[in-house]
Amino acid sequence: LLCYHILPLSPLSNLKTVWQRMQELYKQFGIVNRYRFFNRLTMFKKQSGALKLRGKAAEVKGVGLVVLKLWEQYYNPSVEVHRMALTMLKLNVRMEVILADHKQEHHLSPMAAKEFEAAAFQMGHLNHLIANHFDGEDGLPSVCNVTAKLHMVMHCAQYSGVLNPRLVWCFSGEDHMHFVKSLGQQCCKGLQPQDVCTKMVQHWRLGMDFQLKKV
Repeated sequence: LLCYHILPLSPLSNLKTVWQRMQELYKQFGIVNRYRFFNRLTMFKKQSGALKLRGKAAEVKGVGLVVLKLWEQYYNPSVEVHRMALTMLKLNVRMEVILADHKQEHHLSPMAAKEFEAAAFQMGHLNHLIANHFDGEDGLPSVCNVTAKLHMVMHCAQYSGVLNPRLVWCFSGEDHMHFVKSLGQQCCKGLQPQDVCTKMVQHWRLGMDFQLKKV
């Protein structure tokens, strides 16, 4: 939105302005995990499909407050969807602050868990509304794309009073799926489809028993 719609120059020139400001904000707030460069439009915009921010997990996490301050500087408060984006970014940063305040705890305190869950659901709802607002517009096919990982964030928030969301990783399923896929390939030979899952679970149980006894 900043590069293609709000700032006055070409998208690439606007991105250079954004990147310069990002570096200033990194220094201002003492953020350790920074992007080393953010001077190409392909950092978030692909040739086709949904917008997707590139970067390591720590870099993405570290940019939350920076993006909020960028948006506060350039957004138009008279535009409703801009105000929605501002609130969504504030909720995202608030969630990060709560997690940082409880990073040594196994679970969040009752008050913190209630606030974290409320912030997560409000943030997710705004994400969905913004995605619907921009769906189909030229040059912005999927702003604030709604993904399965956002759904998992909601579940993490619901259980934050018994398990700290820092101990639950929405991306870990990708590694898990790799192992399950390999296991499934080994268990499907000579079996009917409905019998494959039973064999997979049996082999998984034996493997975990061996692994835990080994540890």
